[in-house]
Parts: sequence; C-alpha cells; structure tokens
Amino acid sequence: MLAKYTRLIASAAAFVVAQGGLLTPTAAQVCRSSEPRAKIVGGDPARLAHWPGQALLRISAKTAHKALYLCGGSAINERWVLTAAHCVDDIKADLKKSFSDNSGRIQTGILEIVLGVEDLDAVREENVFAIERIVKRDGYKEATQSGRDIALIQLKRAYGGPTARLSLDASTDPQTPPGVQARVAGFGSLKFGNPSNIFRRPDGEEYYAGSRRLQETALPTVAIATCKERFPKDKIDDEQICAGLEQGGHDSCQGDSGGPLVAYDRNECPFQIGVVSWGVGCGGARDYGVYTRISYHAAWLANNAGPLKAVTGNDLALAPGETVSNQFTEQARLQLEELLVAAKGRLRIGVKGGNRVALGKEVVFAVHSGVAGRLIVVDINAAGEVMQLLPNKFTGETAWRVAVGADVAIPGPGYGFSGFRAVEPVGKGQLIALVVPDDFPAEALVGDRQRMTRGFEAVNTPTNYLMNLVQQVASLVNGRSGDPQMKDWGLGVADYEIIK
Repeated sequence: MLAKYTRLIASAAAFVVAQGGLLTPTAAQVCRSSEPRAKIVGGDPARLAHWPGQALLRISAKTAHKALYLCGGSAINERWVLTAAHCVDDIKADLKKSFSDNSGRIQTGILEIVLGVEDLDAVREENVFAIERIVKRDGYKEATQSGRDIALIQLKRAYGGPTARLSLDASTDPQTPPGVQARVAGFGSLKFGNPSNIFRRPDGEEYYAGSRRLQETALPTVAIATCKERFPKDKIDDEQICAGLEQGGHDSCQGDSGGPLVAYDRNECPFQIGVVSWGVGCGGARDYGVYTRISYHAAWLANNAGPLKAVTGNDLALAPGETVSNQFTEQARLQLEELLVAAKGRLRIGVKGGNRVALGKEVVFAVHSGVAGRLIVVDINAAGEVMQLLPNKFTGETAWRVAVGADVAIPGPGYGFSGFRAVEPVGKGQLIALVVPDDFPAEALVGDRQRMTRGFEAVNTPTNYLMNLVQQVASLVNGRSGDPQMKDWGLGVADYEIIK
C-alpha cells in the first residue's frame, strides 16, 4: 500500500493563482452568490473574502530573518484558531520548533499565527499573532488510527477580522448521498513530494511555503462507506468527512493540514464542515482527502473556545421544490456547454414520441450523432438526480461507439427490456449527450452505469458523478488547445417533462 502522508491544497493540474494583496482585518466575507457564477471544477482564484478566518501556522526564526509556513487553520472567534492536532503535535511547551533552512542550517523559531492575508509577501506586523496556549484533542495519537485530529490555538491578542461559521450539529453537515460540492483552501504545495518552496519578501525575509498565494479547489463529498473501502485499515467513520474526485487531479496537499473544508448555505455563503487531516499522495485517482468532521467535536470546541458562530437549519432551508442536487446540476450543464461551445449541436437527443411524457408511460431515448466517437448519455430529472443511460451494464465497449450519422436507441437490442418507465418526480428534466474521444477515461464515471434498470433509477451521488464528468471533459479539452473546432467532441442537450 502507498505510504500515508498527513497534509502538511494541491492539484495535479495547478490551481488558479489568487490575486495578491492585503485584506484588512475588518473586511467582511463575500458570498459567492453576489459574484459571477463560479465554475464547478477548477477556474476559481482564491480570494480571502471567500474564506473568512483563513489562518496560517508559521515558525518564525526572527534573528535569522527566516520563517517556515507549516499548516493552515481558521479563526473561529476573536481569540481562537482551529487547526489539526498533527500540526502542533511536535511543538514544544515553549512554542519552539526547529527546521532546516535552504543552506542546511538548523533554525529554531517560535510558533505564530498569521491572519488576514492572501499573499505571504504582504504579511505585516498586524497580521501576526502571538500564541497564549495550544489545546489538543484528548486521545489524539495518529490521525489515521486514532482520529481526533483537531486542535485549538489561543491568541494572546484579539483578532478583529471575519471568522468562520461552523457546522456544529450533524443535521447541518452535508449528507452524502446525495453529496455536495465542497471547497478547500490553503497555501500548501501544488505538487506532491514538494512540500515547500523558497520565497523572499521585499524586506529580505526568506520564507518557506508550499505556495505564496492562497489557492482553492472544488471537490465533491464522498460517502463514508466508499472512503472506508478505499482505506480499509484506517479509522474512517462518523468522525471523518471524505472528499475527492474519482480520477483525482484536485486535492489538498502538504502544507494544507488544519485548513478549512467548507460547504455553502442557500445564499452560497461558506460554513466550515471539516479540517484538513490526511490522505495518500495528492490528487491521485480515488485518493480521497480525509477531513476531521467539526460537528463530531462540537461540545469539545464549545467547552474550550466558545462562543462560536454556527450555521443553522434556516440558513440551509431550500425553497419549495428545490433540492441540493438541482441547485448544482444546472451549474454542471452550463460548464459543459462552456467547455464544448464549438461542439454543441453535433448531437440531437430526445424522447421518441415527444419530450412531454405522462407519468407511468414507457419511453425510449433517441440520439442522432453528427460526429464519431464514444457516446455518453445522461438524464437529469426534475429533482436534479442523475442517471447515466449510456454506457450501461447492457452495453459492451463497441455498443457505445458511434459513427457519423449514427442513430442510437436507448434501450436498444439486447437490453432485455423495451423501454424505461417514467416515474416520480414529475416536472422538467434534461438529457445530455456527449461524444468524447477514445482516450476519455470512462472509469471516471464512478461505475454508476451498472445501476441502470427498467425504470429511471438515479445515481445516488449526483454531485460526485457530475463533478467527475466535468473534470474529465475539462482535463481533455484544456490539454488540446490546438483543436479549437473540437472535431472529436459532440454535445447535445434537450429538455423534457414528466406530467401527471
């Protein structure tokens, strides 16, 4: 088995770099709903306004004019910073820690907290906070075996900037399934095995960090059972949250431990659900990141650091008929259309007999392809639930390859049944058809094609499915910038409605 590494955020494909500059401590958070729509995979620069309370832990060797940034954290009120226990496990009682500088000399410095910056060149005296004490969760030994990878750091002076809202109850944690899009941010390494780089501030200070600027990425939450299957010998239970893409490419990494994993309320304002804890490598296929679940430790947090800001059920309440899934699926469709703008219209897709379907009626889906390649067909119902119609367990490799001018019926010959039955929910849904190149990694689609039946049966983690689909399309499209006409791609989208 691969060696385990605590997260001391990264992407196999580098993150987008944030705009630099100092954010004053009094600046308020910005909810994403107040800004242009963010892409669901990649493309988002990290702005400190989106990350209230974002903190860093550093060892400062002042006489040598050097500093090591070793972990992330989040300010949860004016006096306390939340981080991972393994980040402070080897800090001495006097708050000292040694590190090796670029010349191989051993430097000894003092642990400090840095708040209110998104560019480490912009750190000023007012951003640096001395530490009163550290409180580690009792029972912590090693994150993969003991769990309890959570700690608090008390500041000697008050921090007056925005602080993180927390999920302090299991009822406000995102439920997986169906899963949600979460985000994680930090100043960690952009590549596994390269935990720190050397930077020099304008005043001559030499510092070591994974990244000079704040980075972020979007990840789907992963069911605990799926995560436990990936890490069978490790502690994965109700105390953890897992997040990551099936094919990898986006992840937290070395230097990001202790940092925040956030979800979003109905106004797209962030609230913290997890603390970066550990993983295997960074951004590998099915190498999900493991995060300490904050709500599991709510009583301990309140006893040691209260009062705290908590997200409430009212913050998460959706409009009538709205679901977590259909909030997200429209974003996925729009990003696919943006990625494949030159390929749109090369496919036609619909329901035989018309796209208004009576509840209980048996239907057949029809696709006409204007391009050759591998065909993927996805149904998104009125609740935002996702079903992969093609490929499926009834089709072999050749069955989902199409030629120019091909007409495909789903279900087709050899399926063993003649149609799908339209079932609840009633309302408007969408069909998405893609023709993808031969090297498109179909295994990225989570194996949900095995779940196809005679009825409309939805994938139980639509966010995970769609983020993996969009990620793989984005990865291939961005890697082929020399093909602006997207000759190997096709995209067709059609609306339908199930009526009573």
